[in-house]
Amino acid sequence: HVALRSSTGRTRIVYQSSGSNAGSNVSFTLCDGRGPTKATALVLSNRGNLHDAAPDSARVAATCR
Repeated sequence: HVALRSSTGRTRIVYQSSGSNAGSNVSFTLCDGRGPTKATALVLSNRGNLHDAAPDSARVAATCR
């Protein structure tokens, strides 16, 4: 089981022909069967770059049930 939760209000990602995504930065919190202590977060920038981030404890609690 893998759970994924995105930033509030971002229900989809649309890429432009330039490789950027429409809208604003979006954060993802991922959790798997190993539980909340192993949760991770990723941020997708408007330019289309993906990077690691420290997971927010409230998002981890909501994602890793």
